[in-house]
Amino acid sequence: MGEEYGISRLEHRNEELDYAILRLKERPSLSASQWGYLRLARNDEPMTTQTSLIIFQHPLGKNNEYAIGNFVQKEAQTNIFYHDAVTHQGSSGAPIINKGTLNVIGIHQGENQDQKLRQGRLISSILDDLKIHKPDLYEKIIDSQNNWRS
Repeated sequence: MGEEYGISRLEHRNEELDYAILRLKERPSLSASQWGYLRLARNDEPMTTQTSLIIFQHPLGKNNEYAIGNFVQKEAQTNIFYHDAVTHQGSSGAPIINKGTLNVIGIHQGENQDQKLRQGRLISSILDDLKIHKPDLYEKIIDSQNNWRS
């Protein structure tokens, strides 16, 4: 199926923004750091209906899958946006990647029944929340991004 890592602790959560950051337990035989990092879009990237998105998901703990779709619209005055990638139950929290820049632009948060679309939250809003509530963790994330090599 894939490599599994246990959870060491909950670093931070925000129920209003509907996200949590978990620290993984290290495995001496297979360090998580060997996998590298995903690049995060620190500012909101311009998106149009032509912006192609990729979502890597492990629905309900099954094998890794990916879905490709497009940005549809952003909700006015919020950090919520909608996309049309076909995702499965259990995929909330999966990174949403701009296919053109390969930056994580958001996290998948389920389906909006009213819109009949899938919903994401901009990663910039999560970084902003961390900067306020967990500045040490925010700095670690930014440092890892600055030291990341493609």
